[in-house]
Amino acid sequence: MGQKSTIRIEPRNRIGTGAARALRNTEKVPAVVYGAGVDPQTVSICSCDIEKELRTKGVLTRIFDLDAGENKSQKALIKSVQFHPVTDKPIHIDFIRITAGHKINIKVPLRFINDNKSPALKQGGVLNVINHMLEVSCEVDAVVDHIDVDLSGLNFHDTIKIKDISFPVGATVFRYNSDHTVATIVVPSSVRSEVAGKEEETAAPTAAAQPESTAVTTEQQPAKS
Repeated sequence: MGQKSTIRIEPRNRIGTGAARALRNTEKVPAVVYGAGVDPQTVSICSCDIEKELRTKGVLTRIFDLDAGENKSQKALIKSVQFHPVTDKPIHIDFIRITAGHKINIKVPLRFINDNKSPALKQGGVLNVINHMLEVSCEVDAVVDHIDVDLSGLNFHDTIKIKDISFPVGATVFRYNSDHTVATIVVPSSVRSEVAGKEEETAAPTAAAQPESTAVTTEQQPAKS
């Protein structure tokens, strides 16, 4: 289950660029809450509250309890964040409502574990990650902070595909098929010659065991007179 946090929201009636700029001048961030068959709701959030949340790990898989006071609250996930190009501060947040029993599409980060149990990585191999996150379809109760990818036993040139990953019950990958590669183990140039030498040593006994082929010719003896 993903983490849960409570964040205070306030309704806002004015919309548009000017209204949003004025709101930010009061240390608040404009936001919109939409989805679940309900009309979009324009709200504002204290900038210090949302900045604190955005600095924590796994924010995109965190279920937020949006508290509007007077026992009015709704659960939502952050769908997208707009940042200021210079200050890098959030300037707009999109939330999507979630309700029990409904499936959602969410991007979940991959966490690669047991690198110390990979023969290739212990010899200096490099994990080349193609997908740091995967978009999965799951029910609200199946939302997780991350998905573990086990590197145990992986050797040089091995690949990790979607079908090699254990997903939470009820979660399915969105967009990719089971043969999609998410990571590979590559040989860096610094250890390439060493690995090639070991591969040659392994192949040498096999080659030596093969019998040598010999050409046999049979000369016809001249017939005795």
